[in-house]
Amino acid sequence: MPIPLKDQELPKSGEQTPNALSDQVVDRLRLWIKQGHLQEGDVLPSERELAKIFNVSRMPIRGALNTLKFLGVVQQVRGEGLVIKKIDVSEVINNIDFLLVNSLESLHELFEVRKVLEGHAALLAATRRTQEDLESIEDTLLEMERGIQLNRNVDISSSHFHTAIAKASHNNILIKINNFLAELLHYSFAESLKDTSRHEISLKRHKEIFQRIKEGDADGANAIMQRHLDESDEALAGSAS
Repeated sequence: MPIPLKDQELPKSGEQTPNALSDQVVDRLRLWIKQGHLQEGDVLPSERELAKIFNVSRMPIRGALNTLKFLGVVQQVRGEGLVIKKIDVSEVINNIDFLLVNSLESLHELFEVRKVLEGHAALLAATRRTQEDLESIEDTLLEMERGIQLNRNVDISSSHFHTAIAKASHNNILIKINNFLAELLHYSFAESLKDTSRHEISLKRHKEIFQRIKEGDADGANAIMQRHLDESDEALAGSAS
C-alpha cells in the first residue's frame, strides 16, 4: 500500500516549536505504519522528502526520526536509508524505562497504567483462579508478613503478590505485559514502599484483594486493587511535597 503523499501538510495552529512539530511527525508516521502504508522492510522517504511532504523544516523531521530510531521502530541500513524494523515490544519497553529516569510525574502515569492492567487482572483472577493460584498468592502474603516482622524491605514480596495475581488471570497477553514491565513495576513498588509506615497498610490491602479473589468477587477485587494503587500513588506524591 503506497504512502499517501497528498494533503499531508501538518496543521499550522497551536504550538509550532520544533519539538511539537516532531511529535506530530512521529504521530503521522505511526499512523502510516498502523494503516499498512509502511511495513517491515520498507524504506522511509528521505529527510528532505519528508520535510516537503509535511511542509516543515528538516529540524523537526530529524527529531522525529531520531525518536523512531531510539524506540527501535526504524534502523539505518547502509545504501538504503532508514528501514522499518519488526517492532520488538520488549525493546520499546526498555527504552521507555530508560526515559523515565526518576520522575514523579512518570511514576504517577505508571500508577495510572497499573490501575488499568492490575485492576483487570484482579477481576479476571477472581473468576479464573485455581487452587494453585490461591496458594501462590497466599504465599506472597506470608512472605510480606515475615518481611515486616523482620523489619526488611517488602518491595520484592509486594512485586511477587502483583505478579501472582497477573498469572492467576490466565490471560497470556496480560501476563506478557506484566513481564515486559517488570523492571518499571519493581521501581514503583520500591518507591511507594520506602516509607515503612505504609507496609502494614499495603499488606492489609493485599489481604483484602486476596479475599475478594478467593470469594470470586470480581468487581470487589478490581475496586480494592484500584483503591490500593490510588493510595500508593497519593502517598508517593505526598512524600515528595
